Amino acid sequence: MVLTVNVVPGASRTGLLGMKGGAMRVALAAPPERGRANRALVELIADEFDVPSRSVCVLRGTTSRLKQVRVAASDVGAASELMARASCISVSPRRGRRGSG
Repeated sequence: MVLTVNVVPGASRTGLLGMKGGAMRVALAAPPERGRANRALVELIADEFDVPSRSVCVLRGTTSRLKQVRVAASDVGAASELMARASCISVSPRRGRRGSG
C-alpha cells in the first residue's frame, strides 16, 4: 500500500492530524534535519499500522513535506481501518490573524 503523506516537521508533538487534499497529514516533533523527520515518520507509520519499521519505506519526497510512503502491511483490514480513522480527524484550515486595521 502506498500512502501520500503531508508532513509537518518540528511540531510540538507527533501524531496523525487527519486527511487533507487526499493526503494523510502527520505532525512530527522531530526536526527536518539529517533525516530525523523521515525516521520519525517511518516509526509513526509502523506503529500505527502495527508492522515492523522495516516494512515502511519513504519512496518519494525525502527532502519535501509531501511524501509517498510504502507500507508492506500483511493485514489489509488494519490498513483500511487506519485510513478510515485518519479521515475522521478533521483538519481545519489555518486562519489569519484578526488585524486592527
